[in-house]
Amino acid sequence: MNETASAPEMAALFGISTRTVTDLAASGIFVKVGRGRYDVQASVRNSYRHLREIAAGRGEKATDPLHEQKVRLAKLQADRAERDAEVEAGNLIKADEAEREWGDMCALFSRTMMGMPTAIAGVIPHLTRHETTVIEDVVREALNRCADAAQREGDEIAAEAVSPTVGATP
Repeated sequence: MNETASAPEMAALFGISTRTVTDLAASGIFVKVGRGRYDVQASVRNSYRHLREIAAGRGEKATDPLHEQKVRLAKLQADRAERDAEVEAGNLIKADEAEREWGDMCALFSRTMMGMPTAIAGVIPHLTRHETTVIEDVVREALNRCADAAQREGDEIAAEAVSPTVGATP
């Protein structure tokens, strides 16, 4: 069987557009044998092989030089849609909002802790001013240690964002 067909006939046979026939010929799947003529048997065989390769996960890469970019784009679009859904559900907030909220919470915690020596002096009336000052110093030192630790951790997080291999084990 050495039958040939025109682009419209190939389109009708495969149920595709003539543009797709031209594209498949350009990619080597349809076999062009003359001006506007295609080898039907070779084209069917190549189409079948191409579809098997796609089904096995091999063909698309071989025939589509933009495959990796298309996969990457699809993943980015899916990630964005997932992130947007999480934001809409209230599960995620913007970084500047989180930073503002965290700063407000830290300031409240600090004010509360710095007010403790006075509160303790009110509950234990026999404390001297010196003892209250010592308690203030201990609370201030504890808050400073916490702030230093938070700063170091923030620096580590920033370093990891710049270099994801920081802290990785070989």
